[in-house]
Amino acid sequence: MKHNVEFISYDGKYPCLCMGTLLVKIDGQQYAFGLENDAFSKTNIKDEYKYPIFWGSSGGIAHSEDYSDMWAIGGDWVLDFDEEEEISEDYPEEIRDIEIFKEMIRLMNENIEAIPCCGGCI
Repeated sequence: MKHNVEFISYDGKYPCLCMGTLLVKIDGQQYAFGLENDAFSKTNIKDEYKYPIFWGSSGGIAHSEDYSDMWAIGGDWVLDFDEEEEISEDYPEEIRDIEIFKEMIRLMNENIEAIPCCGGCI
């Protein structure tokens, strides 16, 4: 079944770009995905539509041999689980479709201007 997935917003910013709250609409229902923090709890989304993050960065942190110099390597937003895995029961059955999660990742890469590994954690 084809699902309608719409990007609403993402509030992650330096120095924690990868830990923001993603708001999307899936088949007309708004959902929030994020870490349990103030920004997440202050969304106007009902608790039964709030779920954990499902993304990561294909980038990372690189360093010199002696760790005296460190830097971020950008990357894209990616799923934080293997596409062949069963989607965690942390998510409701009505959205436990890999195509929905792949579409949300595509929308994140399309709509979030900054690259996901910003180096703020260094």
